[in-house]
Amino acid sequence: MKKLRNPIMAMSRTVKNGFVFTPAEIVDFLSQIAELNGYEVSLCESTDKSCKIAIGESVYYLSDLG
Repeated sequence: MKKLRNPIMAMSRTVKNGFVFTPAEIVDFLSQIAELNGYEVSLCESTDKSCKIAIGESVYYLSDLG
């Protein structure tokens, strides 16, 4: 069974010279982290502008504060 972790909230305002990542880029980045080697990493977007990242048995929710 996957463990539900605390939600992660993000600000919706645009920051000058800020970074924007696609879901595929986030999964690619997480897949390169040595400590996560051997864990399955996936990301699922929702229609409410949030997404769910699963790393092994843990699930993290990302949503917009705005």
